[in-house]
Amino acid sequence: MSKEHVLVGTSIANLVSFMKQKTASNLAESSTSGGLLESLTPDDVERISNIVNSSIDQAFSLGYQDVENVVSDLLSGKKKS
Repeated sequence: MSKEHVLVGTSIANLVSFMKQKTASNLAESSTSGGLLESLTPDDVERISNIVNSSIDQAFSLGYQDVENVVSDLLSGKKKS
């Protein structure tokens, strides 16, 4: 794997991690500030957060191959039309 692949992969993984953190923060805030989730217990909110995090991880895993292909094409000089 090239340096470019690693850099792109790391950057995207950091973005996905930030998305998960922000989502968890928003869910927690909504559960305490009169939001949609206020009626749920903290355990319920944590379960929802875990489902969301797992879904994000799964989508990342399933979709990352497209990113790998684009990086490979760019590095080899191929152009997508």
